[in-house]
Amino acid sequence: MENKVLGRFLIGALFVSAMFLTAMQNFGQIDQAEAATTLTGIYNASGDYSGTQGYRGWYYLDGAGKHLTYNSGANWWQGPEAYQLLFPDGGHPGTNTGVIRRWKAPSNANLRIMGNAHDTNPDCGDGVTVSIKKGLQVLWQKTIANGDTVGSYFDFDATASKNSVFDFVITKDSGNNWCDATYFDVYIVPVTSKTICPDCLQFKVGPAVKVLGPAGIPIDNPFIIMNSGGKITGYTANSQTFSLSGPDLGNLTYNPSEVIGPGDTGDFDECGAWLQAVVPIGNIIRGWYHAEKGCDYSQGQTDKSVGYAESYDGGKTFTKANYPNNQVLKGITSATSGMQTGAGDQTVTRWKDYFYMYFLEASGWHTGVARSNVTDGGKPGTWWKWYNNGFNAPGLSNNGTTLGFFGQSVSHNALYDTLSLIVTDKWFGGLRLSQSKNTTSWSSMDEPLLITEDEDWARDPADKELIVYPSIITPAGNSWVNNFYLFYTYLQPGEDSSQRYLVYRKVDVTGGLTTINPQVRVELNNYTSGSRNDSWSTNTMVLADYVWTKKLGYTFTKEFSGSTPLFDCYMPSQDDHMVSTGSCGNNQYLRKLGWIWATQKANTLPLYSCNDAINTDRFSSNDQACEGKGANESLLGYIEQ
Repeated sequence: MENKVLGRFLIGALFVSAMFLTAMQNFGQIDQAEAATTLTGIYNASGDYSGTQGYRGWYYLDGAGKHLTYNSGANWWQGPEAYQLLFPDGGHPGTNTGVIRRWKAPSNANLRIMGNAHDTNPDCGDGVTVSIKKGLQVLWQKTIANGDTVGSYFDFDATASKNSVFDFVITKDSGNNWCDATYFDVYIVPVTSKTICPDCLQFKVGPAVKVLGPAGIPIDNPFIIMNSGGKITGYTANSQTFSLSGPDLGNLTYNPSEVIGPGDTGDFDECGAWLQAVVPIGNIIRGWYHAEKGCDYSQGQTDKSVGYAESYDGGKTFTKANYPNNQVLKGITSATSGMQTGAGDQTVTRWKDYFYMYFLEASGWHTGVARSNVTDGGKPGTWWKWYNNGFNAPGLSNNGTTLGFFGQSVSHNALYDTLSLIVTDKWFGGLRLSQSKNTTSWSSMDEPLLITEDEDWARDPADKELIVYPSIITPAGNSWVNNFYLFYTYLQPGEDSSQRYLVYRKVDVTGGLTTINPQVRVELNNYTSGSRNDSWSTNTMVLADYVWTKKLGYTFTKEFSGSTPLFDCYMPSQDDHMVSTGSCGNNQYLRKLGWIWATQKANTLPLYSCNDAINTDRFSSNDQACEGKGANESLLGYIEQ
């Protein structure tokens, strides 16, 4: 599993917290901020929270259905009864009636509704009842006892007609309403179910943001995230799994306490437990971890499989239920000295009535798939692998039919209601995204999401940058509509595995039914370092002492007729970065930035190479006069805006 073991590409992601709160709207515009006429993006109770009734379809009501009053100082909606409140991620019932957070559907749609409810004041109180209703129909209901800080998770499908009303209700228990503050956050994912068209999606990839690194904590698996009581809880691993938590992706604190670790000597997970997928169900978080046995990484030897675990404390720790009989998946090949065997490196997602597990089959390094009915909870003995044109082989059998090389990092594309796989593929030119409408037949888009030129873990100073372990994450787990967050592990050119970084990029997505060219655009920005007196025009993760100064436009990840390549180059003698076309010449090659147009087209600006000779600083600019900071040396081309 470590970088010494070749062929490890990977994984998935699951349940995430909303990362931004919408700015408060002016109170008094009651019912004048209705949601748009069609569903757009993912709806989230806390992320869409507003001081205006009707913003993105959300309303704030008392138990009788009357509008609450917004208190801007406290940032909550309040009713006439004592402590009758709704706040961004929950509420508090009144003395006689409850509170209702209502969402009105702006159009017909298939929906996926998910979230969590739990007690946030465990020191006193007698519990509440939380309900989700469509009109008068109860879709889900739970009693949350006082002190239940884990609560219950919900994840189910529903249908909506235009103006269908969904109510998220908190009511007090039979006693009083003291200390009944309740977390009750909700994600609503519209599934538009267009005809699948891998070449009809357009992606705008934002700047790279460093989350962790350089290494110093284990980063040997795709970073997975879940919503844990209104904060982000993530997992990273290298034999042992550890957690990180914080209010947002840029402020995560590492917890050195082990979440789950290696098993007993001789058992299937003796070499480690890499937690690689989590799915909350009810008041239990179910997890699946990559396991290894008989590992001798110096000889390229290990035997992979998948184990099952459960968390009863909100994801702080995981227990290997019924260990060692908690193994759920094996590969086609049995353990063999000096070889990698078995199957693992898995990710899991729910789609319709099943959990689907995509994994790497060590025999041939191809993708395999297994499934378990949602009602079975993904427990041992409930997984069936794809074999002979059906899910016919038990998970622990040596039978299985692979699908080809598409990766194991799965997500749900709600725009087309398909499953997506992403993988690092040097021969494709970068991160390859594929789609499937039936879970087993896959079609790849023509352009990589990011350019990659290396896959070699055995690093030397001449190696190019390394991007591995990609995963797709959104505030609604791994289901995305019009944007997502692309996570990956990153090594800079020439650096070894001791210098790993965890990085993410926000990706905006639009789609239709006709082919789009180019499909992928990656943001190119200017950064400056005061300490080094250097400007750097790039689309990768920058070093800590560089700060963003300006967006220049977007590069493409594939060559098109009429395009010209851009290269990120470095001159060590002058400690100076520069952008070049054609090659870096005698300077150090860092990376291919992508392509821009050679001649002017609609929605483009010129991109010039500029030289500040006084400060020995080359930089790129859209201004022919180089913003008065240097001489214009050449026109690089025309960059899309």
